[in-house]
Amino acid sequence: MPYLIVFAVVFTVIGLRAFQQKVVQANHYPLMGLVGMLIYAGEGSAILLISKGGLYHVVAGAIGAGMGVVVAVYTYNRIFRKVV
Repeated sequence: MPYLIVFAVVFTVIGLRAFQQKVVQANHYPLMGLVGMLIYAGEGSAILLISKGGLYHVVAGAIGAGMGVVVAVYTYNRIFRKVV
């Protein structure tokens, strides 16, 4: 169970980082601050969870990070799709 929690937290944090990168590139000013605050809260949680665990927590976090980036960029592209 703790591995699933670490996976979910890291998935969310890294996904938010990727989402924020896309938001900043597109100059969506209202979202920049909100996403930044969510990243800060998530990173604190991730550090606490992983530091209390072992190597398997790191592996669970790494898998969550890889998946989080892909899902975040896909979601951003679906939400802010440019119509040509």
